[in-house]
Amino acid sequence: MSANTQGTQRQALLAALEAFDRAFIEGRANELGALFADDAKLLLHHQPAIVGRQSITEAFRETFAAFDTSAYEPTYDTVEVHTDSAYVLASFTEVLRPREGGPGLAVVGRVVLFWRREPDGVWRVTRVLTSRAAPDEEVS
Repeated sequence: MSANTQGTQRQALLAALEAFDRAFIEGRANELGALFADDAKLLLHHQPAIVGRQSITEAFRETFAAFDTSAYEPTYDTVEVHTDSAYVLASFTEVLRPREGGPGLAVVGRVVLFWRREPDGVWRVTRVLTSRAAPDEEVS
């Protein structure tokens, strides 16, 4: 693969990653769900696996209905692209604010995203694995 092709694929992945973050921050479940592969798995801290694009989209729809996620701030430590697959390692902070009021929850965590370039050329997430880097804290 030429350096130019590899650079183009990396730019396409970075654009997909930016769309992923924007959809999460803005609480757009359908846009976020569209970035997942049909066979994707969402592996969230202390929760059972959520399997498949439709189930993942619904899980995010429920999360966004319950919480304002606009305070999500990722920091990307590693972004590796290898032909039609890629992985991203990141740390993040977020404050989940209940939409019905009450204290928020400050979260410091880590996330690993595995991506696959589908036959249509679109990068889609195949796996997301999250963990906490510190205990969650209640915030006003």
